[in-house]
Amino acid sequence: MNDAGDFEKLRASNAEAANLPPGFRLTREGVLWFNAGNPDDAPLHVCGPLRVTAATHDTTGNAWGALLEWHDANGQRHEWAMPRAMLAGDGSEVRERLLDGGLFLAPGRKAREKLAEYLGRCFPPERVQCTPRLGWHDMPGGGPVFVLPDSALGADGAVKLRHQTDRPDAVPPLARSGSLEDWQQAVAALAVGNSRLAFSIATALASPLLRLVSAEGGGFNMKGPSSIGKTTTLRAAGSVWGGGGLSGWCRSWRATDNALEAVAAAHCDLLLCLDEMGEAEPEVVARTSYMLANGAGKGRASRDGSARRAAEWRLLFLSTGEVGIAERMAETRGGPKRARAGQEVRVLDIPADTAVYGLFETLHGHERPGGLADALRAAAGRFYGVAGRLWLEYLAANPDGVAAVAREVMSTFAVRNIPANADGQVRRAANRFAIVAAAGELAVAAGILPWPPGEATRAAAACFKAWIGARAGGVGAAEDAAAVAMVRRFILAHGLSRFEVVGDDTEGVERMTFNRAGWRKRNDSGWRYLIPPATWAGEVVAGLDPQAAARATDRAGFLVRQESGRLQRTERVGASEPVRVYVIRDAIMSGEAEG
Repeated sequence: MNDAGDFEKLRASNAEAANLPPGFRLTREGVLWFNAGNPDDAPLHVCGPLRVTAATHDTTGNAWGALLEWHDANGQRHEWAMPRAMLAGDGSEVRERLLDGGLFLAPGRKAREKLAEYLGRCFPPERVQCTPRLGWHDMPGGGPVFVLPDSALGADGAVKLRHQTDRPDAVPPLARSGSLEDWQQAVAALAVGNSRLAFSIATALASPLLRLVSAEGGGFNMKGPSSIGKTTTLRAAGSVWGGGGLSGWCRSWRATDNALEAVAAAHCDLLLCLDEMGEAEPEVVARTSYMLANGAGKGRASRDGSARRAAEWRLLFLSTGEVGIAERMAETRGGPKRARAGQEVRVLDIPADTAVYGLFETLHGHERPGGLADALRAAAGRFYGVAGRLWLEYLAANPDGVAAVAREVMSTFAVRNIPANADGQVRRAANRFAIVAAAGELAVAAGILPWPPGEATRAAAACFKAWIGARAGGVGAAEDAAAVAMVRRFILAHGLSRFEVVGDDTEGVERMTFNRAGWRKRNDSGWRYLIPPATWAGEVVAGLDPQAAARATDRAGFLVRQESGRLQRTERVGASEPVRVYVIRDAIMSGEAEG
């Protein structure tokens, strides 16, 4: 604040509206404290000019705070909604934040005490509602408002809602650099004709759409070998929202699930980029995949033992990894663990390699894929954050209208791309691809993405098709594919050693059977494996619903039913009474069912 006239206006306004505590004055030099008990004492310089412009609180009348405003030495304005609870201790975290923002703080115990008193006793008449979470919020009597660290965007213009946090350092780097035209030419334009890159950028724009179309969160994992450009897609997608620093907008999978919970909460309604799934412990991947998509952290107890409110968020996340979620979970301690269908649907593995130029299908004039990747990486480090801000302004200006158009695009995508025989899991996943298509097409119409109409839809459709092609269950249920795979693995592993031959041993070799799992018989069609229900449930399909697994094996054409239609058959396996067993055709080992 270098202009004396402007400062005098600020001081007059502050004195009138902020109701400074007794003994404090706000001057051009900053906050001063005068000792009323000894008027001859020189005033104590507490800090630089620091204004308390409003008192903040949440909708329940809790989380009281103070909206602080100051300027640094370069004249840049800073604003922070400070929770008053931070003054309960010695206030060191408050001082750290103010110092980090360029405000002068006087040294000495007395100055520290008076700073805490000044902040604690300033209660201006202005009231501003606050929230600890970024993203969409519903205002009473109004439409949705998108809260950013420095402002709130809504259809009614200026909105009195602020983000209040005791960890401003945890807020993602929503910085801006360059112009929209710079970013469009150097980053977004290179995605035309490159399905994985275009899909990633459209995913960045799709996260704020979740709330508007009432869709669930989840993630996409670009899966493929190293050095094909996967991390480049994260950098390009992250440049929609912000950047700066060595990693830009990207975060690492290499963290505890508690740390990733805090990261997710800070990215609510924004894109979360997580690089290299292989760096995370498999157990963390398993827990986090559910947590990120479900939008809620772990329940915890406060100091007095009462339940503390769990962190909440809503987002899409974009991940990279040399392996997918199923392969990563197979590396868990204590032996492989099976990725459940719910986890695989929450994190959709998309093959990153297009079989053309690695991750790319067109090089836009570059001689090699590495040249395009280098150009994208450099551009994303220079131009970032502008497109995301303009996108939020577009959404906040007419959220209902945007949602209606988005649903139309999503419906069209579903009709044109979901196979008629697709399982419910595939349809659920398709909805997430459809949201990405809708976000991209809307951003094209808004002039934010410099793509031809239909480009985002083509990219989403290509990635959806690639996901189905790489999925073990194809367009069917993942549980069915997992059940058949488990039966196949068991018979391949133990078909000779643990299955006692009954009837004529046409192999002419007598074998000893240890730890018998069942029996095998030969007929005109080949071998049949007879498995008792206890072994079936306890070993062959352990962890699955045994009846559901039997039905899946039957649907795949590998189970021989009883003539009455029952899944279990009555078979003679020797001189004893007939036993009930599941009968599996040997065709399961080749994966070719009998017609």
